[in-house]
This record gives sequence, structure tokens and C-alpha cells, in this order.
Amino acid sequence: MFLEDAAGANNGKGAGGTVMGCLEFQKRPGTPEEIRKYRKSANLAPGKRFQHHGTADDIAKMDLDARVFGEASELSRVTASDLLSHSKQSELQKLQTFKAEKVYRARAKEPLGRQQDHHMELPSKFTEGKQAFGIGSVSSLEPAKEIIFPSIKEEDVIAEEIYQRSHNNWPVGAQKQRGINWQDTGVNPNETRFGMKGDTIAFNGVSKNVDAVLKNKDAAGPIYWKKNMDNYSSMADNLGQSKNLGQQSAQRPEGIAYGKPSATALKAASGPVWGAGAVLKGQYSVEQQMPDMDLGKSITPGFRNIARETRAYGCPSIRTDLPKLARRSVADSQNYGDDVAAKDLISPPAYSDMNIDPETMVNARSFDSLRELFAKIGYDFPDELFDILSKTVACAPGMATISDFREILNEYLAMRDIGRDSEWLEQRAQYIS
Repeated sequence: MFLEDAAGANNGKGAGGTVMGCLEFQKRPGTPEEIRKYRKSANLAPGKRFQHHGTADDIAKMDLDARVFGEASELSRVTASDLLSHSKQSELQKLQTFKAEKVYRARAKEPLGRQQDHHMELPSKFTEGKQAFGIGSVSSLEPAKEIIFPSIKEEDVIAEEIYQRSHNNWPVGAQKQRGINWQDTGVNPNETRFGMKGDTIAFNGVSKNVDAVLKNKDAAGPIYWKKNMDNYSSMADNLGQSKNLGQQSAQRPEGIAYGKPSATALKAASGPVWGAGAVLKGQYSVEQQMPDMDLGKSITPGFRNIARETRAYGCPSIRTDLPKLARRSVADSQNYGDDVAAKDLISPPAYSDMNIDPETMVNARSFDSLRELFAKIGYDFPDELFDILSKTVACAPGMATISDFREILNEYLAMRDIGRDSEWLEQRAQYIS
């Protein structure tokens, strides 16, 4: 029913019922003339003069567009040809032109082709004597020879050397001198390159020391330590020692004590005196240091358990008397006394995340066990090398700890990196022999 009504509606010929009628739009109504003069868009037409809305009605009524305001001037008779090809002025005409131009201020301030004349007369010493203006500087009074080739005195050289040592200030391009006697060492510092030789692998992504690899240069040779590092070590904070402040502290005896002695120290020279040090350290005899008589037993008459064997009564702190389960579990409520302390729970020891007991690193084990353990992590040693390393840190015949063996292995690897492993092994072999 709906489709039939829609089809019947399309057959009608009423207004706006066709496609053309839908595409034809009515023209928008324009702005009335009495209001148009107030709109800004009325004056935006190109080429049209702007008209104020107060005079918009008067322009048409009074015919203002046809009128010209102002006084009309006469047509000029001077042409471009007259300006370009004018006749030469006479002396009288030049004088008249000069008088006419004197009224301009720029004529006196900026005269054409010359500088301004201030009408000031200079003294004769500047005009006749040709004396220069200003005060002569110090450099202008010195002779040029002294400036180009200054005389160097011995006092200046000594003062400069002292300044270089105290302030570590060296001239530009000069080599730093540390006071080393190179003649005794047989080394020429101008032809020697100092420092440790770096990596010699020229391939596999490393391009250091390619020249040394191609020419097969030997890495062995004299090794020189940096003097500034020694100076820094001597001036740094050392454990258990007073800081070196550069006041010849090393030349003083080790047992020297600074400061004024206290009254207690003065009395101690005449006899034993109890002070803070004696209170902390104590001056107890061997009998006074022995454990108390009632330690582990009772000495009260009637309450003593007399036994023939020597024993201590009570439960031990670590319950070794109780049999432990094959596997520890949270289901076991028995306290055996060997649990970890709160310190280990707050700050776990090393290797605890891998379920390794810290005592494992310090417990002695056989050489074969050590060799098998380090072989699993990639360190497979020859028999001679392993024999030297293991015997160096042996804590018992055929026994050593993992921690000690790891330290001696790190020392050997460091010497191998600098090419001194053979010398190091010879020293260790002599030591264990």
C-alpha cells in the first residue's frame, strides 16, 4: 500500500515535484538600501572608493562624484627634456643657488664632497709640528727589538719552573716534565709511547692495533707506572693511616702521637692508671677470665646433680639431640636452633637467590671437585697449570676452597691479559716448591 501511494505521488506534476524543481533555488533577499550603507561589505567592492555612511545619501543628492575639491593648478611647462639637458649656470646663477641653499641645515652639517667645518683653530704643534693626538702607551715607548727578542733572566726561568710545579700550569704545546731521570732508564721520552697495549684482535669487529698485528710486534717490554697515580695514592685516604697532607708525614716515626697528652697519660708514666682505654680493653688476669663456676651447673647445696661423667645439663641451643627429617618443611614445627637470623632475611647473603649456602664458597673440597666444577663454567685447565693454581691456595693436602681458587684464577687471568703469565707462573712454582 505504501509503495503504490509513493508511485502515485511521483506521477503528479505539482510545483517542486520534479528534479529540476528541486535543483532550482530562490534568490536570497538582498540588504535594503537604507541599511546597506551601514554594512562594511558595501564598501569592499574592488576599485570603489570608501564611503562613510554619513555622506552616503549626500553623494547621490549633491552629485559629489562629479565635483573636484581644491584649487586647480596650472599645467607645468617643464618637461623631462628640460630637466636632463639644462644649460650651464653662470657665476651669478651659481651664487644665487648657493644663497638659496644656505637656508638648509644639511648644507652646513653634511657638505657635499668634504667634511664638516667646525671653525676650530688647532694649535701650531698639531698643524706645524705634526704631533699626534692622545697619550702614548707603554708598548709604544718600548723598543721593537725588546718586544720581538725579549731578554730572559735566570730568575724568570726559576720562577716559571716553580709556578709550573705549584699550579701544574704548562705552556701551550710543551711536554710535561715530572723530574724523571730518563738517562738511567735508557728510554727516550720523545720516541717512546707509554701505556698498556690494548686489544690486538684486528678482526671480528675490533680494529685496535691493526698495525701491531700486521707487523707482529711483541707486546712484552718494560712497563712504566703513571707517577700521577702514585701521587694520588699517597695523598688519598688509606685505611688505618692518617692522610698525607704533603707535610713530610712519611718521614716521621710511626708511633708518634699528635696533640697534648692528657692527665691520665701523665699519671700512667708513674704507674698503672685506669682510663677509658683500660676500661674498654680490660686488665684481667687469667683466673678472672675463666668462666663462672656455676656455668652449666648448680653450686647450691641440695640442688646439685652429681654425675661421674663431665657433662652439662639442660637442652642445647642447637638441638642436635633430636633427629631431623630427611627434608625440611614448613610442616615441621620443631625449632632446631640452626635457623637463619633476621639479618639474613633482611640482607640475604650472596648466591642465596640460587639456593646456594654461603658456606659452600669457603668449605674445603678436593682438587678434583674444584677442577670438575670450574670445567662446567668453561675453564678447562692443563694439568701443569691447575697443579700450580690449586697448590698455591691449598688449605690442606689436596683440599682448597672455591673462594680462594677463584681469586688466584682472577689474578692469573689478569696477568695473562698483559702478557706476563709465564713470569707469574714461574714465581708461583718457586713459591710452592
